[in-house]
Amino acid sequence: MSLRAALLALVLTTGASSCGDAEARSVLLVTLDTTRADALGAYGRTPSVTPHLDRLASEGVVFERAYTVAPLTQPAHASMLTGLVPPRHGVRDNGLMALPEEAFTLAEAARGAGLATAAFLGSAVLDAGFGLDQGFETYLPPARRFYGDGEPGYAERPAAAVAELARAWLLERPPGTPFFLWAHLWDPHAPHDPSEALLTRAGGDPYLAEVAACDLALGRLLTALEERGEADSTLVIVVADHGEAFGEHGEVSHGPYVWNTTLHVPLVVRRPGGADAGERVSELASVADVAPTALAALGLDAPEGLDGLDLFSSARAEREALYFESFYGHLAFGWHPLVGALDAEAKLVRGAQDLLFARDDAAEERDRAADEPARVEWLAEVVAATARAPRLPQDADGIDGELKRALGALGYAALSAESLALPAPGTRLSDLPDPHARVAELRAAQDAAGLLAAARTREAEEALLALLRTWPENAFAQDRLAELFLRTSRAREARPLLERLLASGRGGADTWARLGAAQLVNGDETAALAAFTRALELDPFHVHALGGLLNVMESAGMSAEAAPFRARFHEAQSRP
Repeated sequence: MSLRAALLALVLTTGASSCGDAEARSVLLVTLDTTRADALGAYGRTPSVTPHLDRLASEGVVFERAYTVAPLTQPAHASMLTGLVPPRHGVRDNGLMALPEEAFTLAEAARGAGLATAAFLGSAVLDAGFGLDQGFETYLPPARRFYGDGEPGYAERPAAAVAELARAWLLERPPGTPFFLWAHLWDPHAPHDPSEALLTRAGGDPYLAEVAACDLALGRLLTALEERGEADSTLVIVVADHGEAFGEHGEVSHGPYVWNTTLHVPLVVRRPGGADAGERVSELASVADVAPTALAALGLDAPEGLDGLDLFSSARAEREALYFESFYGHLAFGWHPLVGALDAEAKLVRGAQDLLFARDDAAEERDRAADEPARVEWLAEVVAATARAPRLPQDADGIDGELKRALGALGYAALSAESLALPAPGTRLSDLPDPHARVAELRAAQDAAGLLAAARTREAEEALLALLRTWPENAFAQDRLAELFLRTSRAREARPLLERLLASGRGGADTWARLGAAQLVNGDETAALAAFTRALELDPFHVHALGGLLNVMESAGMSAEAAPFRARFHEAQSRP
């Protein structure tokens, strides 16, 4: 019996709910992208811009010390849906790898138990093909955009639109049907473009205005539950995937670092029947706790060996530490990976050197690693134990059947999806730079990307070349410079940059699609097809790769064979 089959058999065994006398019939999961805990009234923000979430907090349980597993959207959501941390489920960054089919998700458990399942997403970063759609009968990310100049960007759907789609699904569902509904609200992610009304409400702060937009969307969903008379039988979980930095420690945005500005997240749970209403919990919680908590509320046993736990079981008080990581800086800039663990009293960050911060050092300014070697050793063992734990096998062949058949008809062999080789958590790599000493490089890369987005190509090129002279392994700069070359009709200059980047094992679907475009311009259709194929292995709905594939197939007179990909291309762009 496979691991996945064993998990299925186990999780569908009905167990005792931890939710008191009122067992949940349904679960509503609302994930807030890029939302700091201190942006919410329930966590001390005054004046509050989140009245609906604040009300939910008064009716539910607030976890004051909740943390993400990684300050990145895909890894964090993969952990929410599986109960596993990134080294174990295999999703370590956005757009580089999919959740393996061997994973057993909360949606699969819910659907197997007879619940209707649906997900409405605010960003294409969670598009179908990245594996998070496993178990959902309805899975609706936003429409993908096709840019004539090759600019990728994340297609977005506003929180109001997500709420309307999710609300319609709730209200149109057959009466009495239990459900698992996931609504992902992307608005607080940069760039910010709030309405004037919300900007005024937030005192002129565009980030808080976007947080307020999510609160309004949450209010719409909670009202829908009340209209259907299902509020008291539904477990409601509201949690952020990660926070956001606004200059603390020199970081702007999120991803490369693991400061609490991006690791500490809000987590609010309203239990069926209002159990424990108004309670505030100071014990550690993780985004990986979402799946086991929901399973327990539904009366379903969680699989053995999860990293997350049921937040309303006795195990919560017994938890000793949490694992976290960021491999973004390693993959994008060639820096040393950052991993770590935190317990009730301190937080260890393992990178090029160890950093230890006490719980009461909110700004994380006083490194105590030299003063507390025993605690460093203990938390380092938490990291090491995570590295040793069993992990899901990566899919041996990620390419879909339609694409295999089309390539065979063209006379090309399909490429197998190669697993991204990453160092084990806690491994010391003496030849890689310390991320904390590279803040200026990060800001320079962000500034160069801003120049490129503003079409100031000459200045952007100068900035990117300067970055590469300083640190040639900066994959982010290589990728953006290649994008600039493609935009300015310099495909021959883009191609070696992209090939070098991909040969290093870095670069995502966008990078492969750019390489395919460069090769197509240079007249190498065979190489272009291989590159477009690799992009589609990583992201089956990547519109640029689909467009390139269609170009090659139709120029070869294969209009009939191209039909499924033409349909996929149009479907990706026509979602509501």
